[in-house]
Formats: sequence, structure tokens, C-alpha cells
Amino acid sequence: MAFLSFDWFGQDFRGYYAAARVLLIGGNPYDYKQLVPILLDVTGRIGNNPYYYPPWFAWFITPIALLPYEISRGIWMIFNLVIWVVGL
Repeated sequence: MAFLSFDWFGQDFRGYYAAARVLLIGGNPYDYKQLVPILLDVTGRIGNNPYYYPPWFAWFITPIALLPYEISRGIWMIFNLVIWVVGL
């Protein structure tokens, strides 16, 4: 399931990553106009990924947002897989 999710999905992480990148440059992650260029840059499309989560969640993502998108996405998937297994 983790590999299928990584290959076919990942919509939520796009928004998390873009919000964290906006925070890293001192912007407002809730301003969709600031998210659009990052979404377009990292995935080639804008989509519909406004950030409406608490600010601490974007700060939590910032360490991996320093890395390229695909590497960050892989780390995020591994993290989610680990916490899923631990939760079981």
C-alpha cells in the first residue's frame, strides 16, 4: 500500500511541502498566491492544495522541505509507514 500511495497519490504532501517552503522564505503558508509558484515548481501543476492546517504542522515539515521534493516525499512516506506499523 505504501508503494502504491507513493506512486499514485501524494496530493496532501504537495500542500504540506509547499507550505513549509513558504515558511522557510518568510511567507504566509495560508496565502494561496504564495503556494502556487512552489506547487508549480515542484510538481509541474498547481492543483487545489491550499494549506489550512495548524502552523506547527508546517514547521514540523520544514526540516524535510529543505531537501528536493522527491526526496522529501520519500522520507514522508517512510515516516508514515513506520508510524503505521508502530500503531499496529
